[in-house]
Amino acid sequence: MKTFKAFVDKEQPFKPFLGICHICDIDCFRSILRTNELEANSEFKYVKDESADRVSYFFYGRPAYRISEPEEPNQILAYCPVCFVLKYDDSTSIKRIFPFDTGEFHSDVSDYFRFFHKSRKLIDFELNSHVDTPAKVVKLFYGDNTNYYNIEPVKDLKIPGLLLEVLEYYDLIRDRGKNRLDDRKATVELQVDINISISERNLEYIVIPYRYLDDDEVKAKLTSDWCLPLDKIGTYTQIAGSPIQYASVIIEKVQEYYKKKGLI
Repeated sequence: MKTFKAFVDKEQPFKPFLGICHICDIDCFRSILRTNELEANSEFKYVKDESADRVSYFFYGRPAYRISEPEEPNQILAYCPVCFVLKYDDSTSIKRIFPFDTGEFHSDVSDYFRFFHKSRKLIDFELNSHVDTPAKVVKLFYGDNTNYYNIEPVKDLKIPGLLLEVLEYYDLIRDRGKNRLDDRKATVELQVDINISISERNLEYIVIPYRYLDDDEVKAKLTSDWCLPLDKIGTYTQIAGSPIQYASVIIEKVQEYYKKKGLI
């Protein structure tokens, strides 16, 4: 009997590949500027109460991660988000891949289970950790990169009746009802269990607060050390608000970059 993983594996990948996105706050960004590394220092658990692995989280194509705290409006610069878009190819070392944000799965109030049977475990949705897998999800459930980025699933996907996990996931990504879920439910998550060096070889694009283009130290790191031209540096204006309010701006900036590259 086929599994979710096998159902995705049979598909051809949609190319060209999109980048992989990692979002952190300015406080973390400062450390990355010093070390030139994205450290695998976040936790992952298959089961809520088990011991954790240390990983870095990325989303394929779409910068879907939200910095949700603090919730109250503020003007603290250190909470402002930075988005790294890294090149994605055969050299990318992947530990695990899931078709959605795994953090929501373990939430005490997870809305995933409005669509999933109560017996579902995270491992039921784990995909092959091959480099082609995210692009296979794109082709199978969305048809192309543009529909994937805009969360417009294909219509009338033929799914065998006993592939319950696939049917439930398909209902999840098509849902437009009112709930707590955002675009993370429909964005492929990648986990990496090693530190990743940042350099001109793998840094494709970055989104930062506009004020850092006037910061000599940061600008030198981006344009000289990491060899980013100015057209690969997206910016936004800091406002008095919570960090989550910048999410839509970052999604638009990355989308504009992909369009210029002809990726979507």
